[in-house]
Amino acid sequence: MPIAGFMSLAERSRWGSATVAAGAVVLAVLEVRLYDIWTVG
Repeated sequence: MPIAGFMSLAERSRWGSATVAAGAVVLAVLEVRLYDIWTVG
């Protein structure tokens, strides 16, 4: 997520906001997957 934030600061257009949004979606998916992995056992 910090990388997405730095990329959005470097790109001061609509793509900067899209980068942050994409990073947030990826983070949410990874959190769900991590929860699934840890609760199976």
